[in-house]
Amino acid sequence: MPKVNLSYEPTSDLTVYSTLSKGSRPGGVNLPIPLVPSARAPFISAARETGPSYLTSQPSYYAPDNIWSIEVGEKARFADRRFSVNADVYYVKWHNIQQLVVLSCGYPYNTNVGDAKTYGPELEMAAKVTDALTVDLSAAYTQAYISAPKDTPGLPITSGTRVTSIPKYTGNLAVSYESTLGQDYKMTFRVSESYVGPVYDTAFFPGNPGIVRLDGLQNGCG
Repeated sequence: MPKVNLSYEPTSDLTVYSTLSKGSRPGGVNLPIPLVPSARAPFISAARETGPSYLTSQPSYYAPDNIWSIEVGEKARFADRRFSVNADVYYVKWHNIQQLVVLSCGYPYNTNVGDAKTYGPELEMAAKVTDALTVDLSAAYTQAYISAPKDTPGLPITSGTRVTSIPKYTGNLAVSYESTLGQDYKMTFRVSESYVGPVYDTAFFPGNPGIVRLDGLQNGCG
């Protein structure tokens, strides 16, 4: 896959760069889904389903998907390189994106749901407070949504639906302490905390969690 990376160093403590690249994932085959009544998963009650709940056919395979991505960023060092700031913004255009859909009976399958876009900023900071103590902080905001949904009858995905399994916010904070014990040993102590913001799980789409319509019928496997 093509990739172009350009960088420029106006000073020894500052680097600005830009990356343009393309990537892809192969398609695959879905596992068989039982198409008979009474195949409902034991944790799904009939009260949660509405209308017919029989899958008349199943997608046996899903196609490859691919992306074009562009990133622009900088890496800067200050105070004799005791303090650093790395920041970037990125934009990803996703074609024929693969998504995992979970049927109301509990069986999952993969399908291509259309085109998507992802973009946002990222920030990393590190400070060497003392020779032994270092503080690291990073954060990111990700906007990821379906921009042109595929015309699949009943698929609960519309323009603007968020891509599953991609958190909107993430953050990390870490404090590290390092000390030398004698000539041959080094002691390192690290404490960290991570934050993961809102995310749509693969089994929960907006509007009707865990329920997808295929072929004009309420899905299910029974």
